[in-house]
Amino acid sequence: MQSGPVRRSCCFSATRGLPRPKSALPGADNLTDMSGTRRSGLLVSLVAAGAAVLGAVLALDRPVAAQPPAPRTVTVEANREGWTDTGIGLGRDDTARLVAAGVAGWGPGVQQGPTGAGAGTCALAVPDAPLGAVLARVGSGPIVVLAPTGEVRGPGFLQLLYNDCPGQYFDNSGRFEVTVTLVPAVAATAVPTAAPAPTTPPARDRSSGLPVLPLLSVVLVV
Repeated sequence: MQSGPVRRSCCFSATRGLPRPKSALPGADNLTDMSGTRRSGLLVSLVAAGAAVLGAVLALDRPVAAQPPAPRTVTVEANREGWTDTGIGLGRDDTARLVAAGVAGWGPGVQQGPTGAGAGTCALAVPDAPLGAVLARVGSGPIVVLAPTGEVRGPGFLQLLYNDCPGQYFDNSGRFEVTVTLVPAVAATAVPTAAPAPTTPPARDRSSGLPVLPLLSVVLVV
């Protein structure tokens, strides 16, 4: 056998004739060198991220129920003549539920609740309602006696009145607190009907303009 230095090729060892294992380049980080566990973990993370994106997109299109306004309290002074404009507006078919509390009198020594009593000896502001009653109306709608509760319907602005004879409010005393709870009209719920197959492009996220379905496809493929 001829002696001398051993010759080596780029990929084989002359002493064993076996291929050299390739060594990863410093800092190399690719999917082919990952273990099955790392691959599975990455896939789970990507799927979870895709689900989060889909949930956010669907939340944008989900209608949010309107919250009714908080109850408000309006004071009705017995010695104030005329209707009190509360500044509370009602839309068409909106409802206001009213509750009156307190005592007042239309003369010295008289103390009554919001229902009132008697007809009086003079022409009352609202002749068909009791003397000393708390009244409510919306716009030019019907007048309601708060006994001590009542309900009015829109459209218009809510007004309140202590019923007495015009020009005779000067000797009245006391007040009432009226709690107003607005109940907005319930929007009619549309009944879904069968529709032809859509011919428009896939739905897009209105906030970013990115197609939803292609985005999920990319996540699942990766």
